[in-house]
Amino acid sequence: MDPFPDEHELIWLFEVEPTLADPDIVWFYNRLRFVTERGSDKVTFEVEPASKSVRFTWERDGAELNSAEIHDVRGMTVVKDPNGEGVRMNLHDGDTVMLWLKPETRAEWRLHERL
Repeated sequence: MDPFPDEHELIWLFEVEPTLADPDIVWFYNRLRFVTERGSDKVTFEVEPASKSVRFTWERDGAELNSAEIHDVRGMTVVKDPNGEGVRMNLHDGDTVMLWLKPETRAEWRLHERL
């Protein structure tokens, strides 16, 4: 997965340290699990950078609103712009998935037009 955010960017975004599948392995070759809560929303975000896979679940008041398991994520960046703060995942076919955490939680899929 290239690009992949620096550790401090992900901690800043999720406002928590991740749980690592293996604490003796560097982040890029590990499975990182971030769990963050904002009001009634809870987001669980797991990423395996070397495997190019991401899983996330978004719950509100304990009820699942959205979940996704995404493979072949080419790159991931932390975004901070006038729309808010979140993480953008660029997929192999030009599609993007955006998981916003601020000002409110929301997920967006942008599909590349195929001819």
